[in-house]
Parts: sequence; structure tokens; C-alpha cells
Amino acid sequence: VSPEMLEQVRGICGKVGAWLIVDNTYENFVNYGGGQSTKAPSAGEIGFVQGSNVVNIFSFSKCYGMMGHRVGYIAYDRDDVE
Repeated sequence: VSPEMLEQVRGICGKVGAWLIVDNTYENFVNYGGGQSTKAPSAGEIGFVQGSNVVNIFSFSKCYGMMGHRVGYIAYDRDDVE
């Protein structure tokens, strides 16, 4: 999903009072398609969507091969959480 589309969805969610939860679990994966290895752009590189109604979810277990473990973190604007 493009950063522009995420911003558009964030705006729609904000208008109706909904949270946008963005799963960034695969941000560090490498794409081996087409015989060329390219690293997937990270959330920081694409400027992940931020806002008072946005929760970003990240995972360590996928990118570090920790199968069966659920290790990660979330990022949100804590000033807007009651």
C-alpha cells in the first residue's frame, strides 16, 4: 500500500472517529522475485503513517526468524489515548 493511500485511509478513519491499525510486520523482508534481491522499504524509509488515530505494529519474530514467538512492539501517540 502506498504512503499516499495510507494517508487517505488515515484521514477517512479520523473523520469517522476510527483507529487505523497498520501492520508493519514485513517491513524488513527481502524480495527475491525476478532473480534480483531487494530489501523491502522500511517504515522509516517510506515515512510510515502517523496520527492521533493511528497505531503502527512492528515485529521482531518475523524478521529475525523466531518462528513460534510473538515478539514485537506498537507505536502510537500516547497523548491521544485515554
